[in-house]
Amino acid sequence: VIKNLKGQGFSEPQKLIEKHPPIAGLDIERVIKNLKDQGFSEPQKLIEKHPPIAGYDIERVIKNLKGQGFSEPQKLIEKFPQIAGLDIEKVKRRLELIRRLNKKFNLELDPIKTIESFPLYLGYSKEKIFFFLESCFPFENKRRKRISQNHLQKPLFSFLFCG
Repeated sequence: VIKNLKGQGFSEPQKLIEKHPPIAGLDIERVIKNLKDQGFSEPQKLIEKHPPIAGYDIERVIKNLKGQGFSEPQKLIEKFPQIAGLDIEKVKRRLELIRRLNKKFNLELDPIKTIESFPLYLGYSKEKIFFFLESCFPFENKRRKRISQNHLQKPLFSFLFCG
């Protein structure tokens, strides 16, 4: 198994198996081919970053993300591979939450661009999101300045997450 993984381009197959033992039972050649067929240029790097991705139905994941409006789900998965293991319903709920926050706080955030820019948002609890929103925009302040996607640079993006 280790020899096969090394032969497929994995630099540290022992660590890979330690991180995710089920990978030893997969047809790694087929997994790599499937990831390449789905548009991933460096599947080994992706698997090393997030080993469980080797067992996901990546075609279904990409189809679901495209169905939600993500035009380049492969880039999103390469940036934040954990998204491939999330229930698509959670992604839908986060997109809807951003839409609701837009209305509530007079924001102009594109939900898709927001997640593409800061995919860790998907892992935050609603309580954490609201805590940071309240910290950044006290609720009693009714005269908030409109914030648009153009003003969202990475350091400034912390207005939603403050860190």
